[in-house]
Amino acid sequence: MEIDPGKVHTYNQAYRRWLTSIPEDSYRYECDICYCLAHVIASNAKKDGYEPLKICSMSSKRGDEFKNYVSVNLRNEETKQFEEIKYDYHIATAIEVPLYKDSPKTEFLVADPILFGKDLVTLKQWKQAMGCPDYDFHMAPFGKPLLASPSGYNIMKGDPSDLDADAARQIDNALKNIERCKNLAAIGWKKEMPKKYAPLVSLLIRSLSKDKILTPKFPTR
Repeated sequence: MEIDPGKVHTYNQAYRRWLTSIPEDSYRYECDICYCLAHVIASNAKKDGYEPLKICSMSSKRGDEFKNYVSVNLRNEETKQFEEIKYDYHIATAIEVPLYKDSPKTEFLVADPILFGKDLVTLKQWKQAMGCPDYDFHMAPFGKPLLASPSGYNIMKGDPSDLDADAARQIDNALKNIERCKNLAAIGWKKEMPKKYAPLVSLLIRSLSKDKILTPKFPTR
């Protein structure tokens, strides 16, 4: 089956609308707020008429090497080198949509600005980027239980009463910490310099076979 570029373009444009309420710095630095970003994106997707899901990876396995945390490689924009980033878990948003020409077959597309910037990727690509094994992969509809969380918001702590407000507050706190680190770095506190990372897209494009690449480059608004 052939992927319909027009559909890819439509979904990517929708995704970029969902990102407009999230300051880019909050997902371009090594911040542990993936669940907040996923909540805002899923909430925006819901308002846009989609039925979003939350997805979660708990570990990484590549070949015989197992890690009991999520391991990804992101390119440091300052050093231009890929560095291993470790997460206790990693949460993102997914939508199930028809993707092919002349076929009703659907695929899960993942919105994950930390790893893939402003382009959607297939669920297969997302899982491959982290080496996510099936036994440590979890999925639930937006607002439904995801592992230990009653609402799928954050698997590591109890849910606040207003998830939208809490997500916005934690994203704002991350931005304030980034600004604090920049200010300290400006007066010589080198160890406080926040690391800025590029998404993983370029690495994936090199590693995947040509027919598996989802994200051809379209003009952005």
